[in-house]
Amino acid sequence: MAEGSIPAEPLRGAQPVQPERGELHRTSKINIFAIDDKVTKTHEDHVTKQGFGYSSPLAKPEVSESTHYRWEGELHPNAAERVSRPDYVSSSNVRDSIEALAENFAQNYRDRQDPVLQQRGEASYSLQFQPTQEQIDELMKTNPDVARVVRGLKPEEQETFMNAFRKANKVAAGKK
Repeated sequence: MAEGSIPAEPLRGAQPVQPERGELHRTSKINIFAIDDKVTKTHEDHVTKQGFGYSSPLAKPEVSESTHYRWEGELHPNAAERVSRPDYVSSSNVRDSIEALAENFAQNYRDRQDPVLQQRGEASYSLQFQPTQEQIDELMKTNPDVARVVRGLKPEEQETFMNAFRKANKVAAGKK
């Protein structure tokens, strides 16, 4: 496999992202997924000139929907960390746009390659465009007031992510 390439696995049952300890120099799985939140607002918050806060009921409940995108997985240690911590670093990030998330992951991807895997011609990371059951369970219990759907990326979101990821890597390569 060419240096800098990432095999993207098709949507199917995601496997856990936790590596076995001591299992160094293996391709690490990164899960990329969407979080759809739906919030029903029944009160409006106000602040008086004196700085006191109070709420008043809304005449009609307001529903707002938003989608956030997240990547999560085990990153290879960067050059400075390899001396003191040779195993993987659990990491994640959330962005409001799929393009911003791809740019963020591209930065981590470039800075955290495994030199042994690169030398062998193997990819340091593989992408799965859906969360694991463990990730879904964890996110579902974070805010009970929000109707939350944790889902895999749709095909068009996957394509947008990969295009933005490739573009971010191309821009970074041009700066070197």
